[in-house]
Amino acid sequence: VVPPRELVPTAFVSASGTAAWPGSEGDEASVEELRTRAAPGDVVAMRGVEHGGAYTTSPVPEVSGEAGSPIVLFPHGEEVVVIQRVDTGLDFVGVSHVHVEGLGRWHIDGERQALPDRRSLVHHFIRFQESASWNVVREVSGRFCTGWRGIDFDTGSHHNLVEGGAYEHIGNAADHVKDDQNGDAVAFRNGARWNVLRHARIENGGHNALDVGSGLNAVIGCRILSHWSDVDPAWNDYRLVEAEADSPAEPFYIEGCVFSSGDGMPTDRDVPQLVFNGRSPKVLRQNLFWNAEYFAFQSQMRNQDKTRHVQDIVLLHNVVLGCEGP
Repeated sequence: VVPPRELVPTAFVSASGTAAWPGSEGDEASVEELRTRAAPGDVVAMRGVEHGGAYTTSPVPEVSGEAGSPIVLFPHGEEVVVIQRVDTGLDFVGVSHVHVEGLGRWHIDGERQALPDRRSLVHHFIRFQESASWNVVREVSGRFCTGWRGIDFDTGSHHNLVEGGAYEHIGNAADHVKDDQNGDAVAFRNGARWNVLRHARIENGGHNALDVGSGLNAVIGCRILSHWSDVDPAWNDYRLVEAEADSPAEPFYIEGCVFSSGDGMPTDRDVPQLVFNGRSPKVLRQNLFWNAEYFAFQSQMRNQDKTRHVQDIVLLHNVVLGCEGP
């Protein structure tokens, strides 16, 4: 997906906007106008936190763009777009052809520092659900996610791309969750297909840094760095990758990634960092695994008294450095 060479706005939105759609520079429309009235081909300049404050509602439209004529959202000028105090920062629900061009100036902030019980107000950075398709999120960043799923490809979503950006402090490794909210940093699940996470940085991942519950998806050129948490070691059996997709005809592809784990992990915890317990083929090519205090591949998992064996793990030109374990 090639970004537009020049983003010329046809609409203006701010967090405090009150004008009717499409608004204008200095008299912007509201997020609600954007969500309900945007149309294919609209290029929306989102005013930054400097002009109207932070957004407290996901600005993703409820209507779809079209192939060749997407709805595009981008930061206005040199301003910085900030989303706070929402369940999901960017929530794509059944829509298609919506592009968020963050340009490195779009941030989803869970505000951990403001909360005495250390819980974030953001449960998901980005979520694709209800067959959302052909959407793009590029160069957006996020920090402090309460620990459900940071980036969630869910419920039949397909052909979506998340590219670039940095996402930090997700799930139990963020040391700010409570109860049982020990989620995953990135998840592909519930029939999600043909989605791609590319060139992103994921740091302090959750219960699983990468949870592969559905095949026919890909992670390419990412840095996935996870660290042990002391919040509740009883349920903190975190992994870099847990691949449980179970369809033999649906491979999952991981290429050109850097995986690192182990900072602070107790030496007596034999937690495999790579767990493959489903039948979908997995292809791991030209990845680097480094600095794991306990590093192991686990190719079967006992679940409810049944052992599920893995089929077709393909390892091509991977490197393991500075790791301990089998």
